[in-house]
Amino acid sequence: MQKSYNHHLVKTRWDYYRLHYLTIPRFYGAVVVMIDGVQHHGGLADRFRHILSIYSYCKEHQLNFKLHYIYPCDLSLFLLPNEYDWCIDNSQISYSVIDSLDVNIYLSSSMPSHRSYNWQLSIMDECLPKKHWKQIHVYGNSCFAEKEFFSLFRELFKPSPLLSSKVAGITKSWEKNYESVVLRFQSLLGDLAEGNHPTLGLKERDALINRCINKILELYEDGYFSSKHIFVTSDSSSFIERISRFPFVYVVKGKRDHMDFTRDKDADIDVQIKPFEDLFLLKQSCRITLLQTGCMYNSGFPRFAASVGRVPFNYLHF
Repeated sequence: MQKSYNHHLVKTRWDYYRLHYLTIPRFYGAVVVMIDGVQHHGGLADRFRHILSIYSYCKEHQLNFKLHYIYPCDLSLFLLPNEYDWCIDNSQISYSVIDSLDVNIYLSSSMPSHRSYNWQLSIMDECLPKKHWKQIHVYGNSCFAEKEFFSLFRELFKPSPLLSSKVAGITKSWEKNYESVVLRFQSLLGDLAEGNHPTLGLKERDALINRCINKILELYEDGYFSSKHIFVTSDSSSFIERISRFPFVYVVKGKRDHMDFTRDKDADIDVQIKPFEDLFLLKQSCRITLLQTGCMYNSGFPRFAASVGRVPFNYLHF
Protein backbone atom coordinates (compact mmCIF):
# COMPACT_ATOMS: atom_id res chain seq x y z
CA MET A 1 0.00 0.00 0.00
CA GLN A 2 1.43 3.41 -0.93
CA LYS A 3 0.72 6.69 0.75
CA SER A 4 -1.73 8.94 -1.02
CA TYR A 5 -1.52 12.71 -1.19
CA ASN A 6 -4.97 13.18 -2.75
CA HIS A 7 -3.54 14.37 -6.07
CA HIS A 8 -7.06 14.47 -7.50
CA LEU A 9 -7.71 17.47 -5.22
CA VAL A 10 -4.72 19.41 -6.50
CA LYS A 11 -5.89 21.45 -9.53
CA THR A 12 -4.06 24.74 -9.01
CA ARG A 13 -0.97 26.02 -7.25
CA TRP A 14 -3.26 27.37 -4.55
CA ASP A 15 -4.72 23.92 -4.03
CA TYR A 16 -1.22 22.49 -3.69
CA TYR A 17 -0.24 25.18 -1.19
CA ARG A 18 -3.46 24.68 0.80
CA LEU A 19 -3.06 20.88 0.86
CA HIS A 20 0.62 20.77 1.81
CA TYR A 21 0.98 23.87 3.96
CA LEU A 22 -2.30 25.09 5.43
CA THR A 23 -4.06 21.84 6.32
CA ILE A 24 -1.06 19.85 7.53
CA PRO A 25 -0.51 19.94 11.33
CA ARG A 26 2.97 21.18 12.20
CA PHE A 27 4.58 18.63 14.49
CA TYR A 28 8.30 18.35 13.95
CA GLY A 29 11.24 16.99 15.85
CA ALA A 30 9.84 13.50 16.49
CA VAL A 31 10.94 10.00 15.55
CA VAL A 32 7.67 8.13 15.07
CA VAL A 33 7.53 4.33 14.86
CA MET A 34 4.71 3.65 12.42
CA ILE A 35 2.38 0.67 12.82
CA ASP A 36 -0.34 1.91 10.48
CA GLY A 37 -0.89 -0.85 7.91
CA VAL A 38 0.92 1.07 5.16
CA GLN A 39 3.80 -1.41 5.15
CA HIS A 40 4.41 -4.92 6.48
CA HIS A 41 4.80 -4.97 10.28
CA GLY A 42 4.96 -8.67 11.20
CA GLY A 43 3.49 -10.24 14.31
CA LEU A 44 3.48 -8.85 17.84
CA ALA A 45 7.07 -9.86 18.64
CA ASP A 46 8.36 -8.30 15.39
CA ARG A 47 6.53 -5.09 16.16
CA PHE A 48 7.68 -4.76 19.74
CA ARG A 49 11.30 -5.70 19.06
CA HIS A 50 11.27 -2.88 16.50
CA ILE A 51 9.53 -0.43 18.83
CA LEU A 52 11.87 -1.09 21.75
CA SER A 53 15.00 -0.96 19.59
CA ILE A 54 14.11 2.41 18.06
CA TYR A 55 13.14 3.74 21.50
CA SER A 56 16.51 2.60 22.83
CA TYR A 57 18.30 4.56 20.08
CA CYS A 58 16.17 7.66 20.67
CA LYS A 59 16.78 7.46 24.40
CA GLU A 60 20.54 7.21 23.93
CA HIS A 61 20.60 10.13 21.47
CA GLN A 62 18.01 12.26 23.33
CA LEU A 63 15.52 12.22 20.46
CA ASN A 64 11.77 12.71 20.87
CA PHE A 65 10.23 9.24 20.46
CA LYS A 66 6.60 8.66 19.52
CA LEU A 67 4.56 5.59 18.57
CA HIS A 68 1.72 5.62 16.04
CA TYR A 69 0.18 2.15 16.46
CA ILE A 70 -3.25 1.94 14.82
CA TYR A 71 -3.18 -1.30 12.79
CA PRO A 72 -5.20 -3.47 13.01
CA CYS A 73 -6.34 -1.70 16.17
CA ASP A 74 -5.38 1.21 18.39
CA LEU A 75 -2.68 0.03 20.80
CA SER A 76 -4.08 2.21 23.60
CA LEU A 77 -6.97 -0.25 23.92
CA PHE A 78 -4.52 -2.69 25.47
CA LEU A 79 -1.33 -0.85 26.46
CA LEU A 80 -0.85 2.62 27.93
CA PRO A 81 2.24 4.79 28.51
CA ASN A 82 4.01 3.98 31.75
CA GLU A 83 7.15 6.04 32.54
CA TYR A 84 7.48 7.68 29.09
CA ASP A 85 4.68 9.29 27.08
CA TRP A 86 4.92 7.87 23.56
CA CYS A 87 1.46 9.03 22.45
CA ILE A 88 0.96 11.15 19.37
CA ASP A 89 -2.49 12.21 18.22
CA ASN A 90 -3.64 10.94 14.83
CA SER A 91 -4.24 14.54 13.75
CA GLN A 92 -0.55 15.31 14.29
CA ILE A 93 0.66 12.65 11.85
CA SER A 94 1.62 14.10 8.49
CA TYR A 95 2.01 12.04 5.32
CA SER A 96 3.17 15.07 3.35
CA VAL A 97 6.65 14.87 1.84
CA ILE A 98 7.08 18.45 3.06
CA ASP A 99 6.69 17.43 6.68
CA SER A 100 7.70 13.79 6.91
CA LEU A 101 10.42 11.39 5.88
CA ASP A 102 10.04 7.60 5.69
CA VAL A 103 12.92 5.50 7.02
CA ASN A 104 12.77 1.76 6.31
CA ILE A 105 14.81 -0.67 8.40
CA TYR A 106 13.91 -4.19 7.29
CA LEU A 107 16.31 -6.95 8.27
CA SER A 108 17.04 -10.00 6.15
CA SER A 109 17.29 -13.37 7.89
CA SER A 110 20.37 -14.12 5.80
CA MET A 111 22.27 -11.09 7.11
CA PRO A 112 24.89 -11.91 9.79
CA SER A 113 24.07 -10.38 13.18
CA HIS A 114 27.19 -8.19 13.35
CA ARG A 115 26.51 -6.78 9.87
CA SER A 116 22.81 -6.23 10.61
CA TYR A 117 23.64 -4.22 13.72
CA ASN A 118 26.10 -1.99 11.86
CA TRP A 119 23.66 -1.59 8.97
CA GLN A 120 20.78 -0.58 11.25
CA LEU A 121 22.99 1.84 13.12
CA SER A 122 24.25 3.47 9.94
CA ILE A 123 20.71 4.12 8.70
CA MET A 124 19.64 5.65 11.99
CA ASP A 125 22.76 7.77 12.32
CA GLU A 126 22.19 9.09 8.81
CA CYS A 127 18.50 9.89 9.11
CA LEU A 128 17.21 10.20 12.65
CA PRO A 129 19.33 12.91 14.34
CA LYS A 130 19.98 14.96 11.18
CA LYS A 131 16.39 15.46 9.99
CA HIS A 132 14.95 17.10 13.11
CA TRP A 133 12.98 19.53 10.96
CA LYS A 134 10.73 16.67 9.80
CA GLN A 135 8.68 13.90 11.30
CA ILE A 136 10.77 10.76 10.89
CA HIS A 137 8.44 7.82 10.21
CA VAL A 138 10.30 4.60 10.97
CA TYR A 139 9.01 1.35 9.45
CA GLY A 140 10.69 -2.01 9.75
CA ASN A 141 11.65 -4.96 11.94
CA SER A 142 14.82 -3.65 13.55
CA CYS A 143 16.18 -5.55 16.51
CA PHE A 144 19.37 -4.60 18.34
CA ALA A 145 18.51 -3.90 22.01
CA GLU A 146 17.56 -7.39 23.22
CA LYS A 147 19.48 -7.12 26.50
CA GLU A 148 17.45 -4.04 27.43
CA PHE A 149 14.00 -5.30 26.43
CA PHE A 150 12.86 -5.91 30.03
CA SER A 151 13.59 -2.37 31.20
CA LEU A 152 12.56 -0.69 27.94
CA PHE A 153 9.19 -2.45 27.86
CA ARG A 154 8.54 -1.48 31.47
CA GLU A 155 9.41 2.16 30.74
CA LEU A 156 7.06 2.37 27.79
CA PHE A 157 4.06 0.19 28.63
CA LYS A 158 1.57 -0.82 31.24
CA PRO A 159 -1.59 -2.85 30.61
CA SER A 160 -4.81 -0.96 30.08
CA PRO A 161 -7.70 -1.58 32.50
CA LEU A 162 -9.28 -3.79 29.81
CA LEU A 163 -6.19 -5.98 29.40
CA SER A 164 -5.55 -6.11 33.15
CA SER A 165 -9.07 -7.27 33.86
CA LYS A 166 -8.93 -9.86 31.07
CA VAL A 167 -5.66 -11.37 32.31
CA ALA A 168 -6.83 -11.31 35.94
CA GLY A 169 -10.07 -13.02 34.97
CA ILE A 170 -8.20 -15.75 33.10
CA THR A 171 -5.72 -16.51 35.89
CA LYS A 172 -8.02 -16.20 38.91
CA SER A 173 -8.48 -19.98 39.05
CA TRP A 174 -4.91 -20.85 37.99
CA GLU A 175 -2.15 -21.85 40.34
CA LYS A 176 0.35 -19.05 40.83
CA ASN A 177 3.43 -20.90 39.60
CA TYR A 178 2.72 -22.30 36.16
CA GLU A 179 4.88 -23.07 33.16
CA SER A 180 4.02 -22.26 29.55
CA VAL A 181 4.25 -24.11 26.25
CA VAL A 182 4.00 -22.43 22.84
CA LEU A 183 3.37 -24.11 19.46
CA ARG A 184 3.23 -22.21 16.18
CA PHE A 185 1.57 -23.94 13.21
CA GLN A 186 0.93 -20.98 10.86
CA SER A 187 -1.44 -22.32 8.16
CA LEU A 188 -0.55 -26.01 8.53
CA LEU A 189 -3.76 -27.01 10.32
CA GLY A 190 -6.05 -25.03 8.04
CA ASP A 191 -7.56 -22.79 10.71
CA LEU A 192 -5.38 -19.71 10.24
CA ALA A 193 -4.83 -17.71 7.07
CA GLU A 194 -1.25 -16.45 7.07
CA GLY A 195 0.25 -15.42 3.77
CA ASN A 196 1.12 -18.21 1.36
CA HIS A 197 2.15 -20.81 3.93
CA PRO A 198 1.11 -24.41 3.11
CA THR A 199 -1.84 -26.31 4.57
CA LEU A 200 -1.63 -30.02 5.30
CA GLY A 201 -4.20 -32.60 4.25
CA LEU A 202 -6.68 -33.85 6.85
CA LYS A 203 -4.72 -36.98 7.76
CA GLU A 204 -1.45 -35.06 8.02
CA ARG A 205 -3.10 -32.43 10.23
CA ASP A 206 -4.40 -35.05 12.63
CA ALA A 207 -1.02 -36.78 12.73
CA LEU A 208 0.75 -33.50 13.54
CA ILE A 209 -1.71 -32.64 16.31
CA ASN A 210 -1.29 -36.10 17.85
CA ARG A 211 2.49 -35.88 17.63
CA CYS A 212 2.49 -32.56 19.49
CA ILE A 213 0.02 -33.72 22.14
CA ASN A 214 2.05 -36.87 22.74
CA LYS A 215 5.19 -34.79 23.20
CA ILE A 216 3.49 -32.60 25.80
CA LEU A 217 2.20 -35.70 27.62
CA GLU A 218 5.67 -37.25 27.52
CA LEU A 219 7.27 -34.12 29.00
CA TYR A 220 4.60 -33.90 31.69
CA GLU A 221 4.89 -37.56 32.69
CA ASP A 222 8.71 -37.43 32.70
CA GLY A 223 8.73 -34.54 35.16
CA TYR A 224 10.00 -31.87 32.76
CA PHE A 225 7.59 -29.31 34.18
CA SER A 226 8.00 -27.95 37.71
CA SER A 227 4.28 -27.16 38.02
CA LYS A 228 1.17 -29.32 38.23
CA HIS A 229 -0.51 -27.27 35.52
CA ILE A 230 0.85 -25.75 32.30
CA PHE A 231 -0.46 -22.98 30.10
CA VAL A 232 -0.51 -24.03 26.44
CA THR A 233 -0.98 -21.45 23.71
CA SER A 234 -0.92 -21.75 19.94
CA ASP A 235 -2.03 -19.96 16.79
CA SER A 236 -4.28 -22.96 15.99
CA SER A 237 -7.78 -23.07 17.48
CA SER A 238 -8.16 -26.73 16.55
CA PHE A 239 -5.02 -27.67 18.47
CA ILE A 240 -6.12 -25.65 21.50
CA GLU A 241 -9.48 -27.45 21.44
CA ARG A 242 -7.75 -30.85 21.46
CA ILE A 243 -5.14 -30.09 24.12
CA SER A 244 -7.71 -28.46 26.42
CA ARG A 245 -9.21 -31.91 27.13
CA PHE A 246 -6.35 -32.71 29.48
CA PRO A 247 -7.01 -31.62 33.08
CA PHE A 248 -3.47 -30.36 33.74
CA VAL A 249 -3.61 -27.89 30.81
CA TYR A 250 -4.67 -24.25 30.99
CA VAL A 251 -5.82 -22.68 27.72
CA VAL A 252 -7.54 -19.54 26.49
CA LYS A 253 -10.02 -20.49 23.81
CA GLY A 254 -11.27 -18.26 21.02
CA LYS A 255 -10.62 -17.34 17.41
CA ARG A 256 -7.04 -16.62 16.36
CA ASP A 257 -5.79 -14.33 13.62
CA HIS A 258 -2.40 -13.02 12.53
CA MET A 259 -2.47 -9.26 12.96
CA ASP A 260 -0.56 -8.59 9.73
CA PHE A 261 -2.95 -10.73 7.65
CA THR A 262 -6.25 -9.82 9.25
CA ARG A 263 -8.99 -9.27 6.68
CA ASP A 264 -11.10 -7.19 9.00
CA LYS A 265 -9.57 -4.11 10.59
CA ASP A 266 -12.65 -3.87 12.81
CA ALA A 267 -12.32 -7.47 14.00
CA ASP A 268 -13.89 -8.60 17.26
CA ILE A 269 -12.12 -7.15 20.30
CA ASP A 270 -11.53 -10.67 21.66
CA VAL A 271 -9.54 -11.50 18.50
CA GLN A 272 -7.51 -8.29 18.71
CA ILE A 273 -6.68 -8.67 22.41
CA LYS A 274 -5.64 -12.34 22.18
CA PRO A 275 -1.91 -11.84 21.39
CA PHE A 276 -1.63 -9.25 24.18
CA GLU A 277 -3.26 -11.68 26.62
CA ASP A 278 -0.81 -14.36 25.54
CA LEU A 279 2.13 -12.02 25.99
CA PHE A 280 1.23 -11.19 29.57
CA LEU A 281 0.25 -14.76 30.46
CA LEU A 282 3.57 -16.01 29.10
CA LYS A 283 5.76 -13.42 30.79
CA GLN A 284 4.06 -14.14 34.14
CA SER A 285 4.90 -17.86 33.94
CA CYS A 286 7.88 -19.61 35.56
CA ARG A 287 9.35 -20.84 32.27
CA ILE A 288 8.44 -20.75 28.59
CA THR A 289 9.04 -23.69 26.26
CA LEU A 290 8.71 -23.52 22.48
CA LEU A 291 7.94 -26.86 20.82
CA GLN A 292 8.67 -27.36 17.13
CA THR A 293 8.56 -30.33 14.80
CA GLY A 294 8.34 -30.83 11.04
CA CYS A 295 7.25 -27.70 9.17
CA MET A 296 6.11 -25.84 12.28
CA TYR A 297 7.41 -22.31 12.72
CA ASN A 298 10.33 -21.47 14.99
CA SER A 299 8.53 -18.52 16.55
CA GLY A 300 10.21 -15.51 18.11
CA PHE A 301 7.10 -14.62 20.13
CA PRO A 302 7.82 -16.86 23.17
CA ARG A 303 11.46 -15.71 23.17
CA PHE A 304 10.31 -12.09 23.25
CA ALA A 305 7.82 -12.83 26.05
CA ALA A 306 10.64 -14.45 28.04
CA SER A 307 12.89 -11.43 27.54
CA VAL A 308 10.33 -8.84 28.68
CA GLY A 309 9.27 -11.07 31.59
CA ARG A 310 12.80 -12.11 32.56
CA VAL A 311 11.77 -15.75 32.70
CA PRO A 312 13.75 -18.79 31.47
CA PHE A 313 13.19 -19.91 27.90
CA ASN A 314 13.74 -23.34 26.38
CA TYR A 315 13.47 -24.51 22.78
CA LEU A 316 12.70 -28.18 22.08
CA HIS A 317 12.79 -29.60 18.58
CA PHE A 318 11.46 -33.15 18.30
